[in-house]
Amino acid sequence: MEKSRKKFIDVIDKAIVVGNATDRDELLFSYKGVLYPVTLCSLEVFRAMESFEARSDDVILAGYPKSGTNWVGQILSDLVATVEKKRPDVEKSVNDEELEEFPYLEIGDTEKYERMKKLPSRRVIFTHLSPEKLPKSIFKNKAKNQTLGVKNIASFFGISLTGEELRSVVERSSFQSMKENSLKTHGALGSMLFRKGGVSDWKNLFNEEQNEKMDKVFEKRIARTKLGTKLKYDVYCKA
Repeated sequence: MEKSRKKFIDVIDKAIVVGNATDRDELLFSYKGVLYPVTLCSLEVFRAMESFEARSDDVILAGYPKSGTNWVGQILSDLVATVEKKRPDVEKSVNDEELEEFPYLEIGDTEKYERMKKLPSRRVIFTHLSPEKLPKSIFKNKAKNQTLGVKNIASFFGISLTGEELRSVVERSSFQSMKENSLKTHGALGSMLFRKGGVSDWKNLFNEEQNEKMDKVFEKRIARTKLGTKLKYDVYCKA
Protein backbone atom coordinates (compact mmCIF):
# COMPACT_ATOMS: atom_id res chain seq x y z
CA MET A 1 0.00 0.00 0.00
CA GLU A 2 2.77 2.45 0.93
CA LYS A 3 4.54 2.01 -2.41
CA SER A 4 1.36 2.15 -4.46
CA ARG A 5 0.33 5.45 -2.84
CA LYS A 6 3.68 7.24 -3.21
CA LYS A 7 2.60 9.16 -6.32
CA PHE A 8 -0.62 10.28 -4.59
CA ILE A 9 1.19 11.51 -1.48
CA ASP A 10 3.90 13.29 -3.49
CA VAL A 11 1.30 15.24 -5.48
CA ILE A 12 -0.69 16.18 -2.36
CA ASP A 13 2.39 17.24 -0.38
CA LYS A 14 3.59 19.41 -3.28
CA ALA A 15 0.13 20.99 -3.59
CA ILE A 16 0.12 21.91 0.10
CA VAL A 17 3.54 23.57 -0.20
CA VAL A 18 2.48 25.53 -3.29
CA GLY A 19 -0.80 26.51 -1.64
CA ASN A 20 0.94 27.88 1.44
CA ALA A 21 3.23 29.97 -0.77
CA THR A 22 0.47 31.34 -3.02
CA ASP A 23 -1.59 34.46 -2.37
CA ARG A 24 -5.17 33.64 -1.35
CA ASP A 25 -6.68 35.52 -4.31
CA GLU A 26 -4.53 33.51 -6.75
CA LEU A 27 -5.46 30.01 -5.56
CA LEU A 28 -8.25 29.49 -8.12
CA PHE A 29 -8.58 29.71 -11.89
CA SER A 30 -11.59 29.42 -14.16
CA TYR A 31 -11.99 26.86 -16.95
CA LYS A 32 -15.22 26.67 -18.94
CA GLY A 33 -17.07 28.54 -16.20
CA VAL A 34 -15.89 26.42 -13.27
CA LEU A 35 -13.29 27.32 -10.63
CA TYR A 36 -10.41 24.90 -9.95
CA PRO A 37 -7.45 24.98 -7.51
CA VAL A 38 -4.17 26.05 -9.13
CA THR A 39 -2.33 23.77 -6.68
CA LEU A 40 -3.72 20.64 -8.38
CA CYS A 41 -5.12 21.59 -11.79
CA SER A 42 -4.01 23.66 -14.78
CA LEU A 43 -5.33 24.87 -18.12
CA GLU A 44 -2.63 22.90 -19.92
CA VAL A 45 -3.70 19.63 -18.27
CA PHE A 46 -7.39 20.23 -19.05
CA ARG A 47 -6.51 20.78 -22.70
CA ALA A 48 -4.31 17.68 -22.77
CA MET A 49 -7.14 15.68 -21.16
CA GLU A 50 -9.08 15.93 -24.42
CA SER A 51 -6.66 13.30 -25.76
CA PHE A 52 -7.59 10.82 -23.01
CA GLU A 53 -8.68 7.50 -24.52
CA ALA A 54 -11.31 5.66 -22.49
CA ARG A 55 -11.64 1.87 -22.56
CA SER A 56 -14.85 -0.12 -22.43
CA ASP A 57 -13.86 -1.69 -19.09
CA ASP A 58 -12.69 1.53 -17.39
CA VAL A 59 -14.33 2.27 -14.03
CA ILE A 60 -14.94 6.03 -13.72
CA LEU A 61 -15.85 7.13 -10.18
CA ALA A 62 -17.25 10.68 -10.32
CA GLY A 63 -18.40 12.64 -7.27
CA TYR A 64 -18.38 16.04 -5.61
CA PRO A 65 -15.50 16.73 -3.19
CA LYS A 66 -16.26 15.41 0.32
CA SER A 67 -19.10 13.20 -0.96
CA GLY A 68 -17.40 9.85 -0.27
CA THR A 69 -15.21 9.55 -3.37
CA ASN A 70 -12.18 8.33 -1.42
CA TRP A 71 -14.30 5.79 0.47
CA VAL A 72 -15.94 4.26 -2.61
CA GLY A 73 -12.60 4.54 -4.40
CA GLN A 74 -10.97 2.42 -1.70
CA ILE A 75 -13.69 -0.22 -2.12
CA LEU A 76 -13.46 -0.23 -5.93
CA SER A 77 -9.67 -0.32 -6.06
CA ASP A 78 -9.61 -3.12 -3.48
CA LEU A 79 -12.22 -5.14 -5.37
CA VAL A 80 -10.36 -4.83 -8.67
CA ALA A 81 -7.00 -5.67 -7.05
CA THR A 82 -8.53 -8.73 -5.35
CA VAL A 83 -9.82 -10.05 -8.68
CA GLU A 84 -6.60 -9.30 -10.57
CA LYS A 85 -4.58 -11.36 -8.08
CA LYS A 86 -6.68 -14.40 -9.02
CA ARG A 87 -6.20 -13.98 -12.78
CA PRO A 88 -3.28 -16.05 -14.13
CA ASP A 89 -3.62 -14.35 -17.52
CA VAL A 90 -2.73 -10.89 -16.18
CA GLU A 91 0.81 -9.98 -17.16
CA LYS A 92 2.69 -8.34 -14.31
CA SER A 93 4.77 -5.31 -15.24
CA VAL A 94 8.48 -5.55 -14.44
CA ASN A 95 8.39 -1.93 -13.37
CA ASP A 96 4.95 -1.31 -11.88
CA GLU A 97 6.13 1.82 -10.09
CA GLU A 98 6.61 3.62 -13.40
CA LEU A 99 3.00 2.87 -14.32
CA GLU A 100 1.51 4.40 -11.20
CA GLU A 101 -0.58 7.52 -11.75
CA PHE A 102 -2.43 9.94 -9.49
CA PRO A 103 -5.95 8.41 -9.53
CA TYR A 104 -7.84 11.65 -10.27
CA LEU A 105 -8.28 12.17 -14.01
CA GLU A 106 -7.92 15.96 -13.91
CA ILE A 107 -4.80 16.09 -11.73
CA GLY A 108 -1.28 15.55 -13.03
CA ASP A 109 0.88 16.79 -15.89
CA THR A 110 0.27 17.09 -19.63
CA GLU A 111 1.98 13.74 -20.38
CA LYS A 112 -0.24 11.83 -17.95
CA TYR A 113 -2.76 10.66 -20.54
CA GLU A 114 -0.08 9.12 -22.75
CA ARG A 115 1.29 7.21 -19.75
CA MET A 116 -2.20 6.04 -18.83
CA LYS A 117 -2.33 4.10 -22.09
CA LYS A 118 0.23 1.72 -20.56
CA LEU A 119 -1.86 1.02 -17.46
CA PRO A 120 -3.33 -2.50 -17.47
CA SER A 121 -7.09 -3.00 -17.52
CA ARG A 122 -9.27 -2.63 -15.60
CA ARG A 123 -8.38 0.96 -14.76
CA VAL A 124 -10.10 2.62 -11.77
CA ILE A 125 -10.19 6.38 -12.35
CA PHE A 126 -11.49 9.02 -9.91
CA THR A 127 -12.73 12.48 -10.82
CA HIS A 128 -14.47 15.48 -9.28
CA LEU A 129 -15.45 16.74 -12.73
CA SER A 130 -19.15 16.97 -13.51
CA PRO A 131 -20.32 14.59 -16.29
CA GLU A 132 -20.48 17.30 -18.95
CA LYS A 133 -16.83 18.20 -18.24
CA LEU A 134 -15.52 14.66 -18.75
CA PRO A 135 -13.69 13.76 -22.00
CA LYS A 136 -16.10 12.82 -24.77
CA SER A 137 -14.45 9.37 -25.08
CA ILE A 138 -15.80 8.50 -22.17
CA PHE A 139 -24.56 3.82 -5.26
CA LYS A 140 -26.35 5.30 -1.46
CA ASN A 141 -27.30 2.78 1.16
CA LYS A 142 -23.71 1.61 1.62
CA ALA A 143 -23.16 3.66 4.78
CA LYS A 144 -26.06 1.94 6.57
CA ASN A 145 -24.94 -1.58 5.66
CA GLN A 146 -21.38 -1.57 4.39
CA THR A 147 -21.21 -5.31 3.67
CA LEU A 148 -24.32 -5.08 1.50
CA GLY A 149 -22.92 -1.94 -0.12
CA VAL A 150 -19.67 -3.69 -1.08
CA LYS A 151 -21.66 -6.68 -2.38
CA ASN A 152 -23.78 -4.40 -4.55
CA ILE A 153 -20.78 -2.57 -5.97
CA ALA A 154 -19.01 -5.86 -6.73
CA SER A 155 -22.14 -7.25 -8.37
CA PHE A 156 -22.59 -4.11 -10.50
CA PHE A 157 -19.08 -4.53 -11.92
CA GLY A 158 -19.35 -8.31 -12.31
CA ILE A 159 -16.75 -9.01 -9.60
CA SER A 160 -17.02 -12.34 -7.77
CA LEU A 161 -15.69 -12.58 -4.21
CA THR A 162 -15.32 -15.34 -1.65
CA GLY A 163 -16.70 -14.74 1.83
CA GLU A 164 -13.20 -14.09 3.19
CA GLU A 165 -12.37 -11.66 0.36
CA LEU A 166 -15.60 -9.78 1.02
CA ARG A 167 -14.84 -9.49 4.74
CA SER A 168 -11.33 -8.23 3.97
CA VAL A 169 -12.57 -5.52 1.59
CA VAL A 170 -15.24 -4.41 4.09
CA GLU A 171 -12.68 -4.24 6.90
CA ARG A 172 -10.12 -2.28 4.87
CA SER A 173 -12.76 0.19 3.65
CA SER A 174 -14.25 0.91 7.08
CA PHE A 175 -13.91 4.55 8.14
CA GLN A 176 -11.83 3.62 11.18
CA SER A 177 -9.37 1.60 9.08
CA MET A 178 -9.08 4.33 6.45
CA LYS A 179 -8.59 6.99 9.14
CA GLU A 180 -5.86 4.98 10.88
CA ASN A 181 -4.04 4.54 7.56
CA SER A 182 -4.73 8.02 6.19
CA LEU A 183 -1.16 9.28 6.66
CA LYS A 184 0.17 6.36 4.59
CA THR A 185 -2.51 6.62 1.90
CA HIS A 186 -3.12 10.38 1.63
CA GLY A 187 -0.10 12.03 3.24
CA ALA A 188 -0.60 15.35 4.99
CA LEU A 189 -4.11 15.60 3.53
CA GLY A 190 -5.25 12.47 5.40
CA SER A 191 -6.26 14.19 8.63
CA MET A 192 -8.35 16.69 6.63
CA LEU A 193 -10.17 14.07 4.55
CA PHE A 194 -10.85 11.52 7.29
CA ARG A 195 -12.18 13.54 10.22
CA LYS A 196 -15.23 12.09 12.03
CA GLY A 197 -16.93 9.82 9.53
CA GLY A 198 -20.40 11.15 10.33
CA VAL A 199 -23.04 13.42 8.82
CA SER A 200 -24.19 16.96 9.63
CA ASP A 201 -20.98 18.12 11.33
CA TRP A 202 -21.41 21.41 9.48
CA LYS A 203 -24.00 22.32 12.16
CA ASN A 204 -21.13 22.64 14.61
CA LEU A 205 -19.34 25.06 12.29
CA PHE A 206 -22.38 27.28 11.66
CA ASN A 207 -23.57 29.78 14.24
CA GLU A 208 -27.23 29.79 15.38
CA GLU A 209 -28.30 32.33 12.77
CA GLN A 210 -26.64 30.39 9.93
CA ASN A 211 -28.24 27.11 11.05
CA GLU A 212 -31.69 28.71 11.13
CA LYS A 213 -31.15 30.16 7.67
CA MET A 214 -30.05 26.76 6.34
CA ASP A 215 -33.18 25.12 7.79
CA LYS A 216 -35.42 27.70 6.10
CA VAL A 217 -33.70 27.36 2.73
CA PHE A 218 -33.95 23.56 2.88
CA GLU A 219 -37.64 23.71 3.83
CA LYS A 220 -38.39 26.14 1.01
CA ARG A 221 -36.43 24.53 -1.82
CA ILE A 222 -35.82 20.83 -1.13
CA ALA A 223 -38.01 19.50 1.72
CA ARG A 224 -40.91 18.23 -0.42
CA THR A 225 -38.79 16.71 -3.19
CA LYS A 226 -37.58 13.12 -3.58
CA LEU A 227 -34.06 14.29 -2.75
CA GLY A 228 -35.32 15.97 0.41
CA THR A 229 -36.91 12.72 1.55
CA LYS A 230 -33.72 10.75 0.91
CA LEU A 231 -31.59 13.24 2.84
CA LYS A 232 -33.68 12.78 6.03
CA TYR A 233 -32.83 16.34 6.95
CA ASP A 234 -35.00 16.42 10.07
CA VAL A 235 -33.16 13.37 11.43
CA TYR A 236 -29.56 14.19 10.57
CA CYS A 237 -29.26 17.87 9.85
CA LYS A 238 -31.94 20.13 11.31
CA ALA A 239 -30.55 22.44 13.97
